[in-house]
Amino acid sequence: MKKTEVRDQVSLPIRRCVQLCIRGIRYRLFRSAVTVAIVTLAVAFLMTMLSTSYVDREVTEDVRRRTAGRRLHAEWVDRLSPGMSSATLATRLSSVRPGSNAEKELLGWGGLSSKELAELSALAARKMEYEAFLTEIDPGDRSALVGTREGDEIFEYLRTDLDGFLEKTGNIRSGSLPGTGEELRVFVKDFARTKPLRERILTGHAQAVSGLAEEMKDVPLMSIFLGEQAEAIAKLARHGFLLDSADFSTLQREADIQADAEKILALLAEGRMRGVMARRAKVKVQDITPKHVLKIVSSKRGARWIREEVEATRKSTTKKIQQTKQQLTLLAELLKLGEQEILDLAAKKAPKLAELLQITQIRQAVAGQLGEKEYDLKPEQIFDAVGGLEKATWLKGQMQAARDRLSLNRRGLEEGQLQPLLLTEERIVEVAETWREQESLARVEAALPAETGTGRQWLGFSSRTGWLIIISFVVCAVGVTNAMLMSVTERFREIATMKCLGALDSFIMISFVLESSLQGLAGGLVGVVIGFVLGTLRSCWGFGLLAVMNLPVMLLLASAGACLVAGMVLAAMAALYPAWVAARLAPMEAMRIE
Repeated sequence: MKKTEVRDQVSLPIRRCVQLCIRGIRYRLFRSAVTVAIVTLAVAFLMTMLSTSYVDREVTEDVRRRTAGRRLHAEWVDRLSPGMSSATLATRLSSVRPGSNAEKELLGWGGLSSKELAELSALAARKMEYEAFLTEIDPGDRSALVGTREGDEIFEYLRTDLDGFLEKTGNIRSGSLPGTGEELRVFVKDFARTKPLRERILTGHAQAVSGLAEEMKDVPLMSIFLGEQAEAIAKLARHGFLLDSADFSTLQREADIQADAEKILALLAEGRMRGVMARRAKVKVQDITPKHVLKIVSSKRGARWIREEVEATRKSTTKKIQQTKQQLTLLAELLKLGEQEILDLAAKKAPKLAELLQITQIRQAVAGQLGEKEYDLKPEQIFDAVGGLEKATWLKGQMQAARDRLSLNRRGLEEGQLQPLLLTEERIVEVAETWREQESLARVEAALPAETGTGRQWLGFSSRTGWLIIISFVVCAVGVTNAMLMSVTERFREIATMKCLGALDSFIMISFVLESSLQGLAGGLVGVVIGFVLGTLRSCWGFGLLAVMNLPVMLLLASAGACLVAGMVLAAMAALYPAWVAARLAPMEAMRIE
């Protein structure tokens, strides 16, 4: 009897498996394209969100770094302004840090202990949570809860009708009250109890500002940062305002920019300069704004032009003042004369009398007296207008009115005389560019995502975006699983044939999972490219060149790799069940299925 030789089954190398999978994908191109498209959508969505998040975060950090000086300057403008509001105090209390200058200032102004200030800080943070809740709900719900009350008025009202408020909050659908009703009850009670402490801080701050203003002798308080550092810091400290040298240097730079910018923008107040700048900006005189002026002088050519125009305007105004003085001198001399003396001058045709026609008001009056047009009037015709004592009296009356008018004009010209623009062209350009840049950054800062940089994020995503990504991947997994199950159904005969030729269950599973992974790789590559382009375009649309300047290349490359791996893993995991179904098929049963 002949013996049967049993050998170990041959296993295909991974390279051969990949070749077979690629060939299978080519034969089932449509079905493979469906899987690739599903993975592409999921990966593109993830890459879009990642790239947008990272670019936004980089832009946010860059903008906040570049606007730190402006924000510090604005903070001190608010700090040195009299009459701190309760809302501003709440903001400062909620953000105060132990050991900071802000804490020491508040302790000094209010004469508080650290424990009392800590309690006020916690209450301020809680107050802002309740105010945020009332801001975010529908206006109708807010009106039903607190009417038109604002700020501390809300919590004064809650002391009288807290039960009614809590009952109404249960009926609104646009938001939920932070915490419990009992916590709100405790807060309202503590907020009312600590009111005298907050009033002490506000009173102390008002006294500090008043004392500093008295010491500055009616000079604008912010001009303190234009002086010598040690003296300014000591002067501020005497009134409870604490400032370190690094912040002073920043404030000094900002104050210099602010002061020089005001010198440039003050040109808008002069009529001639306003007109020439409007023509330069190609806008109507009434429509010209500081933005137009700063745009004009943001180049060296524009800075040179503005300096020349200022000098031309000063010369023109000086000439008008001198001319007005000469006319006033002439009028003063003639008004000392009597009517008969004026008649004698007219009879002698004295040039001094003819000079009166250089005064517009008298020229118009004489033209009306003679029935002539003003621009046709000749100097010698004034002698014809003075014919008799009555006409001489009339002329003296016109001279008196003209003198009063010219005196007012002279005073106005002298008061409105432009000061020399004592800034170099380079400094004008620097101030204009800095101002325009800060204005642009302020607009970008206002458009930044509200949740960027907060602790409620993961990988830069808000919780809402994170859930959207998870849902999209679940939907993607379901789609890939469905596509692979359909592929198994279509390939029953192929699977049975492979099993009849000796293919093991493990080979069938590996083939399906590997095929799905290759499709995931292809979809991931396409999705990464699409997601990167969409995410970058979205950031550029919002932030312009700032987005391009702050592209986190390494982070985006790492994100692309992570998205690619995620697409492959997603496709492979989604193919596990269909691969298991395919591997469990009995060869004879599969052959009988049409």
